[in-house]
Amino acid sequence: HVPSTAQLPAAADARLIAVLTEMPAELPAGEAADVGETAASMTERLRDEPDLMNYLRRMLVDGGEAATRLFMGMVEATVAELAAQEAARVVLPSADARTRAVFLIVNDLGAIVLRDLVQQAIGVDPLSPAGMRQWGAVVMDVYTRGVYQPHGTEPDATRPETDREGR
Repeated sequence: HVPSTAQLPAAADARLIAVLTEMPAELPAGEAADVGETAASMTERLRDEPDLMNYLRRMLVDGGEAATRLFMGMVEATVAELAAQEAARVVLPSADARTRAVFLIVNDLGAIVLRDLVQQAIGVDPLSPAGMRQWGAVVMDVYTRGVYQPHGTEPDATRPETDREGR
């Protein structure tokens, strides 16, 4: 509940910042964490907040103090969560933990900001359940297996070939 319409933008900004900066700590972590469960948890959370992504897109595009507070809060939360996952030996150590966190955030936000274009390119809304499965599978493949073939090695026969739709 907001006392006046003049306070509505600030209240909406505060809600968005709270949800997105708290989200990393709410995700499954530790050695027992399942990547699929983590993606499903994110999908459910985003589905429970349908207007959140559109508001986020607008905030990021418009910039300003609220966007800066949001982004910096996400950076701090992600750095902390990655440190916890590093300690649990879930993620590899990083020589530059803060830049790694920013890279991961930018990658995730790119799919949100460019949502309509991503949907046109891959044929499914990346924030829909089917899109999260498709997009998430590719993201996790890139994060866990990489993109480039190590110099001087044969192609990885265990890596599944995919078509344009990620199948």
